Amino acid sequence: MADGARTLDGYLSELRARLRNLPDAEASEILEELRSHVRDSVGTGGELTERGVAAALERLGSPAELASLYKTDSLLVRAGRSRSPWLLSWSLFRWATVSVAGGFALLGLITGYVLAASFFIAALVKPLAPGRVGLWWLPGGEISLHLGFVAPPPPRGEELLGWWIVPMGLVLGAGALWLTPRFGRWAIRRFRRTPLVPTR
Repeated sequence: MADGARTLDGYLSELRARLRNLPDAEASEILEELRSHVRDSVGTGGELTERGVAAALERLGSPAELASLYKTDSLLVRAGRSRSPWLLSWSLFRWATVSVAGGFALLGLITGYVLAASFFIAALVKPLAPGRVGLWWLPGGEISLHLGFVAPPPPRGEELLGWWIVPMGLVLGAGALWLTPRFGRWAIRRFRRTPLVPTR
């Protein structure tokens, strides 16, 4: 066996070990695709020279880096089909470590869940602290949602909703809770890119 072929087999063997969490069929397809890519990129009539293989593998990155990309991509595919908020959150966190689009998607998910929690808390705490909970118009034109965690006195300004914060908080909280995971799955479908094998 030529040195180039041995180098490629060693690389793919290490990559396969790092893809052990993926289904066998998926991992095998990835390895065959990469083997074919390296053969095509060497471009010496099928002969795998050591120098050509080394250059192609350098463009791919280390097996650890490439495996991480493929595992993240597989996780995103599963999260895009799942209803689990935990799987969605974890996959977007992994995506955020390798992609700016993933970072924005994770930020949107966190923002949506924080808004949902804030609206629910406002609705539930209003009966317990009516003077401190509500949507307030503060001096200077600022609007602020107070959740009653700060001790009296109440905020200085005009309360905009009064007791309407209870039904509106429940409705808006439920709406944010319903929309947030849908936004996460939409972001996966819209911006996810399968790890691209370098072709240069």
